[in-house]
Amino acid sequence: MRLFGIAATVGLVLSMIAIPASWFDIFVLQDSIALVEWPIIIGLVLELVYIPASLVHRLRRSDRDDFGLPDAALLLLGTVCLFGFVGQKVMLDEIAREMKLGWETSGEWVILYVCFLFQLFYNLGTLLRPVKAPIPTV
Repeated sequence: MRLFGIAATVGLVLSMIAIPASWFDIFVLQDSIALVEWPIIIGLVLELVYIPASLVHRLRRSDRDDFGLPDAALLLLGTVCLFGFVGQKVMLDEIAREMKLGWETSGEWVILYVCFLFQLFYNLGTLLRPVKAPIPTV
């Protein structure tokens, strides 16, 4: 799970960098998938799989004695991230539509990157506070 978390975090950071760097290819030239869009797609799919999987993994271990406030905060942040996927999808659609029309899109970018930052904080939190394996009892 740790390697998957690292891959998802790297994919998220690449997406955060590539989206504004190549906005014209992504939002204006929508007839085909550009080469720069593949890391973004892979990063977002990794996030879409990692966050629910890590939440389930963390929930399965939540009955342990060492489950504390940081773990509960990570569960809450992970749940916020799940809803943030909807916000990302809506903001990406709005940015694409408004850029084609030549409108200002600064507010949408802020909301998009707030969703990205929640996911980044969750990923870093899960990587820095991994779920420990249960202690076997004999």
